[in-house]
Amino acid sequence: MRPSRCTLLFLALPILVAGCEGPAPTPSVAEGEARACDNEYMPVVEGATWTYKRMTSQGDRTQQAVILDVSENAFVLGVTLTDVSYEEAWMCTDEGLVQLQAAGSPYTAVFAGPDGNVGLSSIDTVGVTLPTSFDVGDEWDQTTQVQISSSAFNGLATISHEFSAVRSEPITVAGTEFLAVVVEVSSTLEIPQFTSEFKSVQWYVRGVGLVKLEGQMTEPEFDVSYELVGYSVP
Repeated sequence: MRPSRCTLLFLALPILVAGCEGPAPTPSVAEGEARACDNEYMPVVEGATWTYKRMTSQGDRTQQAVILDVSENAFVLGVTLTDVSYEEAWMCTDEGLVQLQAAGSPYTAVFAGPDGNVGLSSIDTVGVTLPTSFDVGDEWDQTTQVQISSSAFNGLATISHEFSAVRSEPITVAGTEFLAVVVEVSSTLEIPQFTSEFKSVQWYVRGVGLVKLEGQMTEPEFDVSYELVGYSVP
């Protein structure tokens, strides 16, 4: 079932079909003004769309992400796969973009029960997901504490991410060659008596966004990769 729309409540790393709650977005700023949501590596524009080929051991799918709504300091990203849709809530700060809650995270597999329902509520987050600008050699992190409710687990969890921009390199996706900054991400999920790690390599292109991702999770094992096949930024 598609979760209700919500704003201001990520990163379990990109990607928990979950309900959420939070304050309504503030009014949009006037056209042409600088905004907190401006970011070199993720064009935050209402209607911007990215289409990916998503590959896992369970098969390949098409995944589309579209920015549904943008306010002065928040935006909502809608994601659609073949058989599921969900929404991600992001916050915009002076330091960068903060993914506060993401449905469909690789960590879903950790908590999914027989009915597949997982509830997630962000309690606190420190750091950013994507700095306003970054380059090779830069490092940053994000730590989020969440309340998780599922048939498999109910309680608090801490999700932490360490990002490192390690190099730039050309990459060809969607029939076009880009120069990308490669970011290595080490993510950890911690709950009482259980720890899971998700390591990924992500390719970002200025003015375009995420164009490729390769990731692997332990406990349980889960491999996933994304590659951009098309995009549109109004």
